[in-house]
Amino acid sequence: MAAVLVVSAGCAEVPPPASPAPAAAVDWSVFFEHDSTAISATGVATIRNAAQYARQSIKPRITLTGHTDRSGGAAYNMGLSLRRAEAVKKALVAQGIPADAIEARGLGESQPLVMTPDGVREPQNNRVEFTIQ
Repeated sequence: MAAVLVVSAGCAEVPPPASPAPAAAVDWSVFFEHDSTAISATGVATIRNAAQYARQSIKPRITLTGHTDRSGGAAYNMGLSLRRAEAVKKALVAQGIPADAIEARGLGESQPLVMTPDGVREPQNNRVEFTIQ
């Protein structure tokens, strides 16, 4: 068998391999009763599973976004949505997630899952959505 030596002159260098893509974001939701920040048993289980997933990451980033239905005033709902996000943050911290890895914000009634007229209760709109990256 003969060996072949290939010499290339003037060819561009081969670029280094691309960096691995960042981990895909995973979305979670916790639903709340009307006008409440109490986390249900189902919500606790969701948070436990989310925390387990987040602990697999070297440096997780979690964004929590609280929402409400349109049954209260806009200013009240903004505060309620933030309190819900903070309740989920507290539960994640209790599960071992560092507080500085979690951003909590409230959007009030501005982004409903189900569109309703003002003043209407809609359980699906009372939620905290969160993304873990």
